[in-house]
Amino acid sequence: MTLGPDSDPLGGRAQNNAFENTNHYERGLQLAEAGRYQDALVCIQEHLRTAPDDAQALNDTGAILHCLGRSNEAIDHFVKAQRLLNDSAEIVWNLAEAYLATSKANEAMQLFDKMQQLGVLNADILNRTANVFLNQNNKADAIEMLLASLRICPNQEILEPMVEVIRSKRPKVAFFCGLTGDTKFLTDIYAFTERRFNVKFFEEQDVNQMYELMKWSDISWFEWCT
Repeated sequence: MTLGPDSDPLGGRAQNNAFENTNHYERGLQLAEAGRYQDALVCIQEHLRTAPDDAQALNDTGAILHCLGRSNEAIDHFVKAQRLLNDSAEIVWNLAEAYLATSKANEAMQLFDKMQQLGVLNADILNRTANVFLNQNNKADAIEMLLASLRICPNQEILEPMVEVIRSKRPKVAFFCGLTGDTKFLTDIYAFTERRFNVKFFEEQDVNQMYELMKWSDISWFEWCT
């Protein structure tokens, strides 16, 4: 079972028809598909009593718990499932969804390298992680998530204004370079900083202008200044 951002803890109510399958796991899956999550949980937990290291069953139990609004418990099952089956894109995805559902954006972010390796990292989950970070007033990680999202999917016009707003609320950085001519050595540093902060670059020799820019900035970066 794979979770999505709209997994509904109250959704999918189904008929009360009886299932003939005596296999606890298969019966649990059928019940879950019918929206009978509590009954499904009982069945799959019964299966896990005799097969505690069944990674897929642990994953499905986590998905059912998530659908019941018990995402913290779901995380425990997904973590154990991932330890047993580390290269499962489904399990890693579900774990990330459960982390986001419990506002554990930092934990979700730590899965993204693995998700990228498995080919399941996308702009949507990055954007939702950024939103959780913003709700926690963590602008630094929020902007990193949005920039990563734009690298994956550059044509998200709505994101650029969001990045600009976040950037405007972060510390202001002024670069001062006393070297005339070739300043390419600063290009990468400046480009990296400019995407994340409100940045100005000073190459003049006027002391008064330098003073004003230093007053404007929260961080002053000096290169070749004597």
